[in-house]
Amino acid sequence: MDIVIEEEVLDKFIEEVDLYGDSAHRGIHNFLIQIRDLGYLWRGPHRVILYDGDCSADSDESYALYLDKKASGFKVKFK
Repeated sequence: MDIVIEEEVLDKFIEEVDLYGDSAHRGIHNFLIQIRDLGYLWRGPHRVILYDGDCSADSDESYALYLDKKASGFKVKFK
């Protein structure tokens, strides 16, 4: 099974359920963060596929490098 979601949309969901978000929910917030972190680790055996517009780690080397940096904990922005 693959999970495919645009990274920006997932970030908005995480913000929505944050402690100070409109729909605060600690459990859902942590679950969504784990999903996002699995997407940053795009080289693993799981298939959480993050994308930005037409870019995904499988098709865009710069997006793949960006996800590698995010997985390492760096605060970076794509584009």
